[in-house]
Amino acid sequence: MQYSNNKTKIMVEQDKPFQGKYLEQMSLLLGEGRSPWTAARFMKERIAHAHEFPDLLSYLDVPDLIFYDSRTRSGNPNGNPKFILTVDKNGRVTEEGRKALEFINPNAKLAPDYEFNPNSFYDSLPGIMVRSGLPALEVLEKHLTQKEILESKVWRILARHPDEVDKEFAEDRTLLKEYANWVKIQTKQETNMGVYLNYNPRDEYYINPKLMAFCVGRLDFKSEIGFRKILDHEINGRFVGYLAPI
Repeated sequence: MQYSNNKTKIMVEQDKPFQGKYLEQMSLLLGEGRSPWTAARFMKERIAHAHEFPDLLSYLDVPDLIFYDSRTRSGNPNGNPKFILTVDKNGRVTEEGRKALEFINPNAKLAPDYEFNPNSFYDSLPGIMVRSGLPALEVLEKHLTQKEILESKVWRILARHPDEVDKEFAEDRTLLKEYANWVKIQTKQETNMGVYLNYNPRDEYYINPKLMAFCVGRLDFKSEIGFRKILDHEINGRFVGYLAPI
């Protein structure tokens, strides 16, 4: 992201863009002692500063993860997805969160041959388990009405709603409503913020365990959310690293 407004010099010093090969950027960011912007942080920054910094209208990869157990191990055709929040409400990477984020590195050998089996870490990484699977969470693969957005399990978790996440991560319960309204005003559309996870439990791809990261989409794509396949070597990673308070 490019910032040029002199009035926000402090913000520039605290927040640094990391863009490039996906599996390299997270390692570089953590190596500098920074915390990646979460989806909730990105939502707040868009509301407050998008009029000054057009880059905030583009997409952002965030450290909010989703971890699918394997179908054979879980006994669930949906793979028991677990949401893993890696950065606390104060902007610090948690100890367990760092373990999860360190899976995102240039030497990751999770695909295509699954040399490394993340199942051994599934139980050890704390998160929000959804045993009924994603299809039970909400309507997926379409843009949502304001009511559907506010009821979306995925969006409520990413917005750190206190009724959905632990106190360590919980933030403003009004954030999702404020952000959904802001997006609606910007797009002038009645439906926005779709949840596009390309999830199909009948697909053979979901037999094996998967660790993925969420990506908050561009505003001109109605701020939809999807996931990045950490297992793939994406070259267009886009993070922002934050100097969290000591």
